[in-house]
Formats: sequence, structure tokens, C-alpha cells
Amino acid sequence: MVKKQVEKSRLFQGIPSVPMRIMELEPVMEPVKMAKSSDVLGVVNDLRRADRETFAVLHLNAKNVILSREIVSVGTIDSAAIYPREVLKSAILYNASSVILAHNHPSGDPEPSASDKQITRDLIGTLLLAQIRTLDHVIVGQGNNSFSFADSGLLVDYEALITKTFETAGLLGASL
Repeated sequence: MVKKQVEKSRLFQGIPSVPMRIMELEPVMEPVKMAKSSDVLGVVNDLRRADRETFAVLHLNAKNVILSREIVSVGTIDSAAIYPREVLKSAILYNASSVILAHNHPSGDPEPSASDKQITRDLIGTLLLAQIRTLDHVIVGQGNNSFSFADSGLLVDYEALITKTFETAGLLGASL
């Protein structure tokens, strides 16, 4: 048994270890109102430091003031598993009226992938059923590079399509 342990320790000898940087968001100390994507960037700028995709949710009250910031997923260098039920659960637990989604692209290129667009649609739909609005989804890259679904018009398009689909299916009561 001791011999096998020694053999295992030799197996990784000489291989440098790489420290993992798991993101921890700094707490928001004073009320911050979110009015435009540049406001969001000021609050999620620390995601640029992450060496793997990190997905965060900003929970907002009815006046668009941040209640909390929460990391809901830490992935790999090019993806993160996002589960709509987890995002919905955190929004309900923080009693959020609306949310802003944010994540980083460690590659530096903030252009949304097909899966970024799909998860944004899925999250908008999930949250909309609970009458929680998604105000933006911001992707940060390196330097000052970023992408805003709200600024690009994609968020409004997705919300309109989802709302129409839900209304047709009789899933939405009162409109938001």
C-alpha cells in the first residue's frame, strides 16, 4: 500500500501546478442604481480578472437599485453551465423585481456565442414566468471590450418573442 502511494506521488513530480482563481465578488456597499449598460460594467468589471467563465446575476429592486450580486456558475475557459432554475431561485430568494445577467469571456472577445444567445432567451423566459424582468445581459472581455444584449437590441427582440409565445399559450397573466 505504501509503495503504491509513493508511485502515485512520483506520477505528478515535476509537473507545475496551476492555481485556480475562483471569483468572489466584492460586496456592493452603497446603493447603486442601474440605468444603462455602462452602470452595469462598473459593477461587474471584476469579472474580467477571472481565468474561467464566471456567470453572475445582479438582483435589483423595483427602482433598479442593486440588492445583491451572486455568482451562479464558474465554468471552464470557454463555457459555464447555467441552469435557469438556479437563476430563478436566487432572484426569488433576494426578492428581486428584475435582474441583470453578466459573464466574462476569458478569451477576451465579448461577442456572444450561439449558446450565450440561447441561455439568454431561456433565462428571460424562465424569469418572465415569475414576473421578473431581465434588464440586460452583459458580456465582458479584455480591456474595455464588452457586449450588451440591451444595447444591441437583442434583449427587446427576445422578450417580445417570448412574451408573444407565452401569451399565445396562455402562460402569462397580467403584463409586466
